[in-house]
Amino acid sequence: EWALSKYYGVIVDIYYKSKTNPQKLIKDFRRGMPLHKQMDYDKIVTSGDQGVLIDFDGQKHFLDLNLLTRLGCGSVTSAVYKSYQSVEVNLLRTSRDLTTYSRVYSADAIGLFLLLPEATALEQKEYKRITEVIDEHEWKLVRDGFRVVSFDSPALLAQEIYDWAKPAIQ
Repeated sequence: EWALSKYYGVIVDIYYKSKTNPQKLIKDFRRGMPLHKQMDYDKIVTSGDQGVLIDFDGQKHFLDLNLLTRLGCGSVTSAVYKSYQSVEVNLLRTSRDLTTYSRVYSADAIGLFLLLPEATALEQKEYKRITEVIDEHEWKLVRDGFRVVSFDSPALLAQEIYDWAKPAIQ
């Protein structure tokens, strides 16, 4: 468990440095994993490392989510922005795609994993507003059945992702 979590931590750290690029996070995650752990990777991360294309009633639709297990769907997304509006738009888009996938495929486990900016990286007023927006959305999403986790610590976020996916990979 800790070995996989440690690799998630390294990749989430790379993601944090690149700010808002989930595709880079997922690709770097795979490259950083030892061969014997890649089986777990394939059970967690979406095929092709970039969302899913679903066919619904003869029409194709792209959903931007990057975690997919036999039990549910999830997304690692960034809240590392300077404005609360950017964080809110990112939360709304991500939660909409996760909700859509979960309804179409009756997925029970929905995970939204947010990487927060460090409190010292922003002005106190900006950081407070960002966390207020996240808290408000989190309250609503939890009532809709989401598991919402937000940390500025890559290691803590990584452990939560693994814990969320673990029932589906055993």
